[in-house]
Amino acid sequence: MFKYKYINRLLSFVFLSLVSALVLPSPAAQAQTFLESPTQGSFESGIGLIRGWVCEANAIEIVIDQGTGSEKRLAAAYPSRRQDTQTACGDSDNGFGVTVNWNNIGDGLHNLRALADGTEFANVNFVVTTLGDGFRTGLGGEFPLSNFPANGNTSTLGWSEPQQNFVFKNNVTIPSVTNPPVVARTFLESPTQGSFESGIGLIRGWVCEANAIEVVIDQGTGSEKRLATAYPSRRQDTQATCGDSDNGFGVTVPWYAFDSGVHNLRALADGVEFANVNFAVTALGSTFLTGLSGDYPLNDFPSAGNSTLVRWSEPHQNFVIASSTVTGEKFATIAAITDLLNPFAAIASDPRNLSSAFGVRVDKASDGRPTRIDSIDWRDLATGVWLRLVLSADGLPSRYSDSQGLEARFSNFTGNSIDVSFFNGNGTLILGPITMPIAGDHLSPLQGLVGQLAGVNSLAESDKDLATAGVTKKFFARSTPVVLDTGQTVTRPQFSINPLLLDMIWSGGVAMEETLCALTGAGVSNLIAGSGCAAPVVAGFGNLADAPLGGSDPAVQQLVRLSRADVDSAPCSETSDDPTCLSAATEKLEEIEEPLSGGGTTFDLTGTWTGGARSTVFTGCNASLELNFVQTSDQLSGSGSATVTASSPAECGPGEMTSGQLGGTVSGNQINAGLVSNSSGSVNYSGTIADSGEMISGTYTAPSVGDSGTWQVIRESGGTTPTVPGAPTNVSASDGAYEDKVRIDWSAVTNATSYEVYRSDSSSGGGTRIGQPSTTTFEDTTVSTGVAHYYSIKACNSAGCGAFSLVDDGYRGTVALQESHWGVQANDLCCTGSSSTLSVTLDGVTRHSTRADCSTSSAGTFEGFATTTAGAKSFTASVTASACATLTFSGNVDMAGNTCYIFQSSYQTEGPVLLYGTVSCASSAAQSLKGLNATTGVKVLPGTAAQGGWKAAR
Repeated sequence: MFKYKYINRLLSFVFLSLVSALVLPSPAAQAQTFLESPTQGSFESGIGLIRGWVCEANAIEIVIDQGTGSEKRLAAAYPSRRQDTQTACGDSDNGFGVTVNWNNIGDGLHNLRALADGTEFANVNFVVTTLGDGFRTGLGGEFPLSNFPANGNTSTLGWSEPQQNFVFKNNVTIPSVTNPPVVARTFLESPTQGSFESGIGLIRGWVCEANAIEVVIDQGTGSEKRLATAYPSRRQDTQATCGDSDNGFGVTVPWYAFDSGVHNLRALADGVEFANVNFAVTALGSTFLTGLSGDYPLNDFPSAGNSTLVRWSEPHQNFVIASSTVTGEKFATIAAITDLLNPFAAIASDPRNLSSAFGVRVDKASDGRPTRIDSIDWRDLATGVWLRLVLSADGLPSRYSDSQGLEARFSNFTGNSIDVSFFNGNGTLILGPITMPIAGDHLSPLQGLVGQLAGVNSLAESDKDLATAGVTKKFFARSTPVVLDTGQTVTRPQFSINPLLLDMIWSGGVAMEETLCALTGAGVSNLIAGSGCAAPVVAGFGNLADAPLGGSDPAVQQLVRLSRADVDSAPCSETSDDPTCLSAATEKLEEIEEPLSGGGTTFDLTGTWTGGARSTVFTGCNASLELNFVQTSDQLSGSGSATVTASSPAECGPGEMTSGQLGGTVSGNQINAGLVSNSSGSVNYSGTIADSGEMISGTYTAPSVGDSGTWQVIRESGGTTPTVPGAPTNVSASDGAYEDKVRIDWSAVTNATSYEVYRSDSSSGGGTRIGQPSTTTFEDTTVSTGVAHYYSIKACNSAGCGAFSLVDDGYRGTVALQESHWGVQANDLCCTGSSSTLSVTLDGVTRHSTRADCSTSSAGTFEGFATTTAGAKSFTASVTASACATLTFSGNVDMAGNTCYIFQSSYQTEGPVLLYGTVSCASSAAQSLKGLNATTGVKVLPGTAAQGGWKAAR
């Protein structure tokens, strides 16, 4: 593309087990068995450990996806030492575990049954998400996570090949082990030399012959830990080496219980060392963290143009993979409805256009259990049109209605036909009956499910009856008490995606597609059924039915995305005449799923962009770029020029170059599959458009010349980003945490430049606009103490403001006013042969401290105590001496409640300064300050000062 010697290698594209420290539910509060992982509704990825404990058994077996073509039976290593089971079991040899590569289980919904001597003691449904292969090699990358684990913090995730997952990393150097042992027929798989570990991890590997495997961490130090592993467990991959498969060992470790930094691990087989590695632990804290959450999209991982979303998992104390575009395009996103008051049980939405969705409307028992399928509803949120298919008691469609007021009634079902009669809004027959062809077998799965639900009367029914009905025993993972407007308290079950709900969507979608398309064939013009029949989220299930795959076959799961969170907070009237609840639930799903799309904003790239590029092969080669883009829909083309600069002219060939043709596609904020062609060959590139739409950065490869590099450009002219921002998420109003305000926080919205904060006395939200902050925090100081208010947020930019967020309630607290205590001390800022006085004024109160003799090293005297309310404060201070000029200081300090502070003067290299910081508070009522060594040393330089003659007296 450019005409220069080696710069093509730079820019020819120009563009772009378990130890006792583990914090888990108390065994004393459990029965005599407990499955710790996976849990009901959890997401699993990478290499993991199925683990738990059983007090009394001979053998523990794990069965995954029983009765399917992909059923797996795994013998767990049992027993292993578990000190935390002593109370429940009376001894500590109760742990079980089996290592599993979830990638080999496959994407989608799975079921696990745990058996002790053949008796089931646990049954859970969980979701596996993979990156498409059984074991990914050659991947890498580090990703900063802003505001995690708390606001203001940044953590770094890095890909770990041994874990096939992500771990937290830090900047430490991990030394090599000198002369590590090499022992045949043994292998330590994790941790490895130089690896990073975090969260709850797994020490694992295999040994062909041994009686016991032990690992020793930090031997000979004050923090040495010896861990007995679960051994042997079945490992089919060791058959060739060992001649059998009972060779695996593993032990789960809470790495958060270790200090961050470098550690050593020795692995022993019957006391003989066979592995010795150094590794690093990155701990977010020293205990099991609760209450955290977070979803983070990782752009261009595992490959350019793809996006992988990771989600915080409390049981793992780490992030797991929640979804990834690398596994292919999905035609539907499926989510459960957890709101007891919402008549829908599950919804399916088009992931490319979340405004189009359908849901399964059900009757629910008082515990939230679906008892009968009432109808299948579809709605296009963009246009507001909707339709409903009402089912008869036998599960066949009986009536169609839509937002235009049209009604169709069905009768005379046969295996291949159906009679349809059309009525207007007044119930007058306008057409029919018309006999239409239909595939009766496409309706039978829904009929069967309706019959199964009718036969399940209680969650306490026997496993055999439930299995016959095709319903999983455990619908719900947890429950939440909800207070209704009537004052009645009910328990809202929160259930994650399980086979029952997947079957509802599968059979409901197939029946809807078949019926709607039959209606369309009747020749009635402007029928909304035609839009529903053609909607990809509906048509996709019809295409699967034609395959056919049948039921919740795993192949179906590969083509749909199971939502990474339940949809809640979607209350509505159960007697609603249109799918209002479907709209609310779909909007919530859109908020949940938005991050995976890379921000959800399409940018107009037309215009001139300038920036630079750097070769990662020839690091001395750089170029400044000027690019001209033309964007048509999702297609990108253009041209550019570059001025090449280099520290090695012979290699880079500096000078002005001209460009050839560039192309590519734009999807959300991702530039994918870019290609630049010129006489020197082609270059592949990718890029990410910043949330503002004003900057693009990315990477390139030039295979023909073996070069790769990075680039970055900013918008100079042309192009607009007039997209209205989406609705804010994660709105949180404080509940009595502050005595003077309600604090409202929310997550930043892509392309938003400001926000509008609304307060209402109704849970429906809206109300009065009370603020327009540019940040994601607002403090409402105009409310009364103890009165609940409802807050919602809009995100805005030059194009306008988007939709309201979900509502969260908060109230101003009644906590006693907190005070900060402070004093002053004249230290070593004085004039030779004179006394000095330090005076500090804070909140209108002035305190003085005098040092009488500058010729000694005496620390001087404290002035007594003053108090001030907590918060940001301004202060002024002066130091005066009989023979020297007065020094003045001023500044600001953010004072915390119930904390002691001190101000002291000092003379340092840069001149006279005032130090302030926290000090130890006395326990006596006199509250005198003590100890200067705790001073933080925050410096405030004087605005004006005559420094002549001042010195530090020591």
